Amino acid sequence: LFGDRAGIFYGVDAASGKAAWTIQTGARILTSASVNEAGDRVVVASEDMHVYCLRVADGQLLWKSRKLAGVTVRDYAPVLVGGLALVTTSPVKDFHATLGQHQEMLIRRTGFQGKDPRYISGTEEDVRAEQAFIVSFLKEHPEEQTFYAFNLADGQEPWIAPVLYTGGMHNPLTPPCFNPVTGEVFTQVRSAYTTWDGGGEVRPLTGFGKLDLQTGRVTLLGHGYPAK
Repeated sequence: LFGDRAGIFYGVDAASGKAAWTIQTGARILTSASVNEAGDRVVVASEDMHVYCLRVADGQLLWKSRKLAGVTVRDYAPVLVGGLALVTTSPVKDFHATLGQHQEMLIRRTGFQGKDPRYISGTEEDVRAEQAFIVSFLKEHPEEQTFYAFNLADGQEPWIAPVLYTGGMHNPLTPPCFNPVTGEVFTQVRSAYTTWDGGGEVRPLTGFGKLDLQTGRVTLLGHGYPAK
């Protein structure tokens, strides 16, 4: 199962090497596809900014997502976990502008007046309020969304995650990863209340969290470094 730069996705018979079926998407395919655990569905993202779910047996289109915001879905295969397909894109705006504007927005909403805004303390309630704010922001500005979740069964979007862009060099947001033993899902986030990178690489206010697949909310994870 693979796609090509002509936008064609192929299901190839492993025994004969001949194409069992093909489907044409609207643009190049620059990522690997992902097959669900049952082995009967395959999910692929095309540079037409749509996600396609196909039946492995015959290539029948089961669902096609709405057009996603962003300029590319390249490099990363969809993450299939817990009955969901998780997909990331890169933002339309320059990544420096996106990262800088989001940083200013997160700091401003805290009302922080101290010396170093990279290290702002916050309670669990502060984090919940911040995540509600981010979700509202993404609903009001859908062009800023770079993290998407789709129900594998029907392609519906169960929630919007409070995940802002954390990438660089115009690459798609790093996709989440999951522990196949425990089912835990982890993702990068931006938050005024956590920092794993003080800004020496790209931007501060970056961290990691555990994604709740039922609600889309993220529990921030701490680290063992000494606090400032």
